[in-house]
Amino acid sequence: MSYPETTTMATASAFNLPTMAGLDFGNDDLADDMEGLTLSFPKVKIPSGGALQFELPTGDPENPEYTRFLQGVILYHHASGAYWPEGCEYDDSDIVMDKIRKGLTTSHIGFVYEDICQERMWELNVNNAWPFQFSKLGGYWDAKNEIDIAALDPEGKNLILGECKYWKEPVGLNVLHALEAKAGDVAWERDRRKVWYVLFSISGFSDELRNHAATRDDLLLIDDGER
Repeated sequence: MSYPETTTMATASAFNLPTMAGLDFGNDDLADDMEGLTLSFPKVKIPSGGALQFELPTGDPENPEYTRFLQGVILYHHASGAYWPEGCEYDDSDIVMDKIRKGLTTSHIGFVYEDICQERMWELNVNNAWPFQFSKLGGYWDAKNEIDIAALDPEGKNLILGECKYWKEPVGLNVLHALEAKAGDVAWERDRRKVWYVLFSISGFSDELRNHAATRDDLLLIDDGER
């Protein structure tokens, strides 16, 4: 699909998928041929808020690539993006948290919660939650990993990585271990950086994780269930 260079996004009402006319095999044969294959697709940020270009992932979260035109197939999307004027009630993250608890389906809550956590990161930054202040904030993804929070302090070579979990159960130590494993695939300043970790949870944390966090100065736990 290709989008023209305009200030509005085109919306397709239907997609025509090509058929395999004249071929003597069906879907079952195709599935057999593809058994054992692992397919991976990069995730692309679709323009929003007036932007006119797509953001493409690279191995360096600080330096993504951009393009005005993109051809491809949309495999999945979610309606988590929203806009509201400055000064309205939704500027208050506590109000937003209350509304997403009451009104959204479970499948969408996780995505909106990630946006709330991004806002909380800026609050933590201003309140000196770390011995430095980051200047860039977003997420990270590559061909095999996705990380909800990625904040950069280029001058001090500090990298903050985090996850946002809107789960019914407390977050355990396994989530931290998985995040630490993903950190090894982030290329930014790999040999010179210091990595810090932050975990957000709406249902608290296991005792095991809390006890572990008490022994580390590079790990911050944010329990939104206590707000």
